[in-house]
Amino acid sequence: MSNRFMFNKTIYFVFGIFTNLGEIYLFLFLFTQITSCNFISASKAKTNLDRNLLVAGVAIFSNQSKDDVVQYAQTCKQELGLSAETLAPWNCIDGLEIPITVNGKIPDDDTYRNLMQGNIACDYPSWLQPPEACLNYAFVQERNLSPDVKAVLLCRARDSNLNKTRAQRLLDLKNNPTIETFLNYYRQRTIALIWTNTKTGKTCFFDSRVEYAGYIPSPDDTRYPTYEDLPEPKFLIDANGEALDKSLWQRNAYSVWKNPSFVFNTDQCISCHTASPFITSPWLKQVYQPPRLSSSTPYVIIGDFYNKKSFPLYSVTTEPIYKDGLLEAQVCTSCHRISNRFECDKLIDYSVGLKSPVSKPENAVLPNLWMPPEVQNTVTTKEDWARKYKSHYDRLKCCCQNPNAINCSYQDINQNSLSTLQRGKGPEVCN
Repeated sequence: MSNRFMFNKTIYFVFGIFTNLGEIYLFLFLFTQITSCNFISASKAKTNLDRNLLVAGVAIFSNQSKDDVVQYAQTCKQELGLSAETLAPWNCIDGLEIPITVNGKIPDDDTYRNLMQGNIACDYPSWLQPPEACLNYAFVQERNLSPDVKAVLLCRARDSNLNKTRAQRLLDLKNNPTIETFLNYYRQRTIALIWTNTKTGKTCFFDSRVEYAGYIPSPDDTRYPTYEDLPEPKFLIDANGEALDKSLWQRNAYSVWKNPSFVFNTDQCISCHTASPFITSPWLKQVYQPPRLSSSTPYVIIGDFYNKKSFPLYSVTTEPIYKDGLLEAQVCTSCHRISNRFECDKLIDYSVGLKSPVSKPENAVLPNLWMPPEVQNTVTTKEDWARKYKSHYDRLKCCCQNPNAINCSYQDINQNSLSTLQRGKGPEVCN
């Protein structure tokens, strides 16, 4: 094999590893081409490689703007009606701390250990799987990007080893300033950000995973922060006056936020956020009630990696229910929009205590019957709830399965203006 071919092979190999977009696909392709050289001549292999590399390169780089998080953020700003000005960074720890309690109290170390072992349940688990459902140190905050556009940031430490609140961790850092206590205060394993225009329903999703969450650049920010940009308490300084471990904090949007293709195809935010941008739960409602789109507002997901044809979204409701000689409007959709996806499949059952969002309901069960809201004041038993609301629940679940059934209605919500409500024509009937 010629030295010239060996040189070109090396160049292509390096190119395949370090290409920012489509690097995995390109690497695998080139590896296949290179290893096939044992069976064909070097000159022919090089010709095939050059030709196919050109084709692969065109395909990858023509798709670059679609899978560029900063470009996606710029597109989102235009679609949501924001100015071109770079948005401000976030500090996860500035948010509202979402507590974990057991019988109304912050758990001591022994109780927290039992929680992590799945021996007991917390009062309000999140919708992660055990033991993460009862992990502490999560934060939520809302910001107005304009009069019509809201941003909500949810940060979770997802660390089962430290049973301490924000105040306790800050005290540890002040008393013993080390890298360990510093990161115990600032570390957030997952960060989710949603932008939405509450008038148009246009919505964008961003996702991240960081060690240091004190300075989270906005997804449209390509600037690298300076030490002075960091919030207090700042990173520790070494003997030379340098901030320790710059790789953790000197990061811009590209090094913090995941590419849109990963958010849509792997993280799959829209597999749960199917009726509106925000989902609430008893865990979150301890400190925060997210904004809600009105039933007359569309829900338009921005991004080239959302495929409306393969994942259509529409709302489902029912005709009024005849009960006790009177017609009652469907109570479940009187406040909420119910989608054909997550709400129909799971959330309705979660909210009335018929299912648990975690895999071990005996170890972590949501409070029974937290919907509709008045049940907390007017319903004392499951039988009482069934008498008042089960007919509403039964018909809605039937319409979820058969939206074109008689007594059902559905509506495409993922478009710039809502379509006309379509009434079911049967032949199925939801009673």
